[in-house]
Amino acid sequence: MTNDAGLEALYDSLETLRIALGEEDHELAQRIVAHHDQQVREYIAANGGQAPASALRSLLEMQQSLTADMAELRDIAATHLRAGHQSVRAASAYNQTESLA
Repeated sequence: MTNDAGLEALYDSLETLRIALGEEDHELAQRIVAHHDQQVREYIAANGGQAPASALRSLLEMQQSLTADMAELRDIAATHLRAGHQSVRAASAYNQTESLA
């Protein structure tokens, strides 16, 4: 990727995040995001205008891709939750009608 150890660490943390999300290890993913945020802040503070723009663009694209993946996973989870709530309501309605008979 780059010859910059700081950028390599940022790329590595995003790849680790992708793996954690794939394994549905949400606790680990949360810790990785917090650590990555801190790493980015430290990298920018240390390198500022010296950071290679193309490598930063590539890192940003990787972050945006992961953000889109996380949004998709969130939407899938929300769909499952709604379906679960509908099932509970349907079972409750069935039980109520059964008790009326």
